[in-house]
Amino acid sequence: RQAAYSLLPEGKERDSVHWKIGSFLKKRHEANEGGEWMLLMATDQLNLGSDLISHDEENIELATLNLSSAEFARSRSSFFRALHYLEKGISLLPGPSKWKTHYNLHLRLSTALAEMEYCIGKIRECQRTADEVLNHAFELDDRIPMYFILVEALAQGETFDEVEQAVMFGLDVLQELGIPVTKRPHKITTTSDFLKIKCKTLGFDDAKFLDLPEMKDEHKLAAMRMMTVLIYFCWFHGRKECMALLILKMMGITIQSGLSKYAPNAFVYYGVLLAIMGNFDEAFRFSQLASNLSEKFQAKDCDVQRIVIAKSMVDHLKQPLKNGLDDSLLAHQAGLESGEIRWAAAARVTYVISYFYSGLPLQSLSNDMEAFETEIRSFQMIVSCHTMQLYRQAVDNLLGRNEDPLLLTGSVMDEEEFVAAATEANNIRAIQHMVLLRFVLTVFFDDLDQSWLIMKEMQRAGVKIEGTAIWVPVVNCLIAFVQIDRAKKTGKKWPLRSVHLIIKNLEDWGLNAEDKVLFLKAELLAMKNVSSDIVKKAFDVAIERSSASFVSFAALICERAGLFCLDRGLQDWAAHYIGRSISLYNEWGAFAKVRQMNDDHEWMIACTQHENNTANSASSVSATDISNVSERKSEQHTKPKACWTRTQLT
Repeated sequence: RQAAYSLLPEGKERDSVHWKIGSFLKKRHEANEGGEWMLLMATDQLNLGSDLISHDEENIELATLNLSSAEFARSRSSFFRALHYLEKGISLLPGPSKWKTHYNLHLRLSTALAEMEYCIGKIRECQRTADEVLNHAFELDDRIPMYFILVEALAQGETFDEVEQAVMFGLDVLQELGIPVTKRPHKITTTSDFLKIKCKTLGFDDAKFLDLPEMKDEHKLAAMRMMTVLIYFCWFHGRKECMALLILKMMGITIQSGLSKYAPNAFVYYGVLLAIMGNFDEAFRFSQLASNLSEKFQAKDCDVQRIVIAKSMVDHLKQPLKNGLDDSLLAHQAGLESGEIRWAAAARVTYVISYFYSGLPLQSLSNDMEAFETEIRSFQMIVSCHTMQLYRQAVDNLLGRNEDPLLLTGSVMDEEEFVAAATEANNIRAIQHMVLLRFVLTVFFDDLDQSWLIMKEMQRAGVKIEGTAIWVPVVNCLIAFVQIDRAKKTGKKWPLRSVHLIIKNLEDWGLNAEDKVLFLKAELLAMKNVSSDIVKKAFDVAIERSSASFVSFAALICERAGLFCLDRGLQDWAAHYIGRSISLYNEWGAFAKVRQMNDDHEWMIACTQHENNTANSASSVSATDISNVSERKSEQHTKPKACWTRTQLT
């Protein structure tokens, strides 16, 4: 076929063949043959033969056909193909004054073009197209779609200055839509508005919310959509008061004017505010209400945002953390299909963080994250890309792919370069997240002195571990654990000041924090002059609870139980707990930690192997070997194991 095609002379003869084929395929499509793919093939052929067009009517018809093809390609996430159709469609518009003679078609083509330019990362081109549309669109309703695209494009780089510009522009749009919002709200204002909304919702049960009429006012619908966009930017860039005010505005408009496809987002965000206030039951109620309401509207472009917020901020307060993994993947796909690229990237990040803190096998996560980061980078989502880099490197460290597991420098990223890039982008949140991950690594690799130093640096820098994000209970638990360890080492009680407060807060978190509460209580018991059996029982309860849900944390608790038994001279129990800890770390995939424990507890492993082999009448470790191992390790350790005799070991 290619050889036959090459024999056709370029020019009118070849164009004529394309036009005839395209016209034939177009008729088949109009006869409902071949589905929408027939439309794309017809458009492709007609575009190749478009130089033959001599009448303006044919140009308009083909431009309209390109718009229809672009809309179908966009619905299949084929953004580059959609972009091609839109550019071709605009070029087909006849006359020097296209905006005057073909206003409606030019508006639709240009608006869709700006959206596709944004989706594939052509931000400058997107902004130029947006400026052209806003200069020619004389009705507010015609400008509204472009306002949304421009807000997203302005914040594409996600630096502080870009996001601030996008937020200010978006607030001006809300003013134009008749919904004024204070640009720099005071906490007193948001608190007052929160109490007003809370009073209004007290009279509503779930059925009454679901029976609200449907919102009809187009400008209020546009305002609801704009607020969902701005809440994201305020959320991830620390404008908490403005974010809260926007959420409360959405709730107020919903109660007053009725339901819309944006109402589920208003409910789930309101749930976040309730969770921050400590009302977890009501927070989960509004999240479930949002889920039920979303089934009514079936709006993928809105549902992706609801799922990400629900799974990252609310649902894990009452449901197992790993339950949200499949939903996060579905949200990612919905984001791609609906063009909500920023939220598609956020769904990927939510999946990674949920997976990491669920203690599921690290190797599988590592395999997925490289593809995730490549996709996010192609869409130029800087904040999401930074977060993905951090977790990729942390996982590589645990897998044993980095010489120093405590530094986030390796094949994925360089810590110093990362800090420089994040600082240049004014992405303070990324730097804080990096410090938090380093803190987590130092705890798991048992460098608690370094953990203490990082923790003090976080306190001096004003980093607060608050809110309802997935990682908050884990980090708070580890902070309390490090404070307990410091109290043990110094013999002073002042490091324990906040431990009991952290435990009380974790008790409110429910099932995903139960093992962490039990672990901290066991550590506090280990400090006291109580029976070893009581402490072991406390550790056993924590291990049993954690093993059912969080293998990684169960491994840490087993390790701590083993070290406690060493301090008490309970060598058999120490070997039991350490051996189980190594097994659990291995199950998690933390091979670097397994190697560390094998090195630190070589004498114990040899002892355990000797006992097992003796029991099986197949001993391969001699008493002399075990004694030699013990003597080597006794020079390195000052704990009770260094005082054990050869007879005790064998």
